[in-house]
Amino acid sequence: MARATFKVADWVSLAEVGEHVKQINGGSRELARLDIQAALVGGCRSLLRWIKDGQEVREYPPPAFWRPSTRLGWDDLPQRLCVRRLPGEYEGGQLHAFLRRTDAAQWGLWPALESPQAKQQSKQQPPEKREPASADAQSQPRASKRRRNQRIGAQTRRARVVLKRMYGPEGYPTRDEVSDADLYDRFAKEYEKVEGKANPRSRLGMPSLATVLREVGRKD
Repeated sequence: MARATFKVADWVSLAEVGEHVKQINGGSRELARLDIQAALVGGCRSLLRWIKDGQEVREYPPPAFWRPSTRLGWDDLPQRLCVRRLPGEYEGGQLHAFLRRTDAAQWGLWPALESPQAKQQSKQQPPEKREPASADAQSQPRASKRRRNQRIGAQTRRARVVLKRMYGPEGYPTRDEVSDADLYDRFAKEYEKVEGKANPRSRLGMPSLATVLREVGRKD
């Protein structure tokens, strides 16, 4: 257990992250839970605060702490993501969990914030004059932006969560090991296991074959 200066601006609550990621995943609480747990197990820094013997205690748990599948869960009233205590853990008052704000942004769980220094510099610099774009340029969507949106879109994120659940750290199979059709069939079955637990179910449909193949590196 560690005692250190707690700066609220450096952290964001697990409940807030859970709500944000749920919206990214089309309202699916289960996909949001899996997405956040994968980040915590992968090294996203976290902080626990609770009351013991009338005093506040803080702890920075290691990634292994988040590995049990039952570690995170949703409370119904109010609907918020919270930490599930195992028998004998953190006995006392209410347990509050936080994620390091910068880590959460790097893992795509929270919007990235511009640093105060960058904001100040942008205010001091005059706006850059740009040449008007040609009609052809205006009519053509930027391919790089389309690719960037595809990589970070909600469906890509949803596909990634399910695929990581299927194959873990071992990596994805090659076409010689599993054909595209078989891979997508397995994905559909695993997706239903995950989405079937969601209440309410996501407004988004199952990620497409193209999205799944792109995520596992099969682009052609």
